[in-house]
Amino acid sequence: VYLPDGVASAAKPLCSGDEVREAPDTTAYDAVVVVDAPSWERIDPFSQPSHDVSTVLIDHHTTGTIYADADAAVVDTDAGATAELVYAVMTSAEWTIDAETAVRLLAGVLDDTEFLQDARTETIERAVELFKRIGGMESTLASLFEGESPAGERMARVKGVNRANIFAADSWSIATTRIGAHE
Repeated sequence: VYLPDGVASAAKPLCSGDEVREAPDTTAYDAVVVVDAPSWERIDPFSQPSHDVSTVLIDHHTTGTIYADADAAVVDTDAGATAELVYAVMTSAEWTIDAETAVRLLAGVLDDTEFLQDARTETIERAVELFKRIGGMESTLASLFEGESPAGERMARVKGVNRANIFAADSWSIATTRIGAHE
């Protein structure tokens, strides 16, 4: 894993146990997967691999230089978050998504969409699916966003989305949920 700006303090719990490199040597790999970066400049000083390495792009930004160079790409500029697209790739490939992975993906969706305020219907549906997969890790997810709102409010949001039901009627998508006064 390469992060040009390092790991944000709030995201450090998501990287525990994972190897984050400052300057990866791409000659050791058959493929490089770039997520959430439309151009090589955005991930500077990392640059396009110059040897025989496949480049895969997963992104929700307008296409840029990486898209032009990629051997394969999943780009959807209507998606609310790149994490949503990663989830779609994982489910279509029938990869196992454990609770920890679901928390990581859901954190990406919630952060990129301002807690689903800027989310389309498919994003909300995928977020609901991810909430169902976090298997008791609600407090872990909520702790990633500390300081942004009181813990009780965050937990109520998590529980509310986890309990959401989504209905489609013509061009409308309607989500309903319930929370208790003690939440």
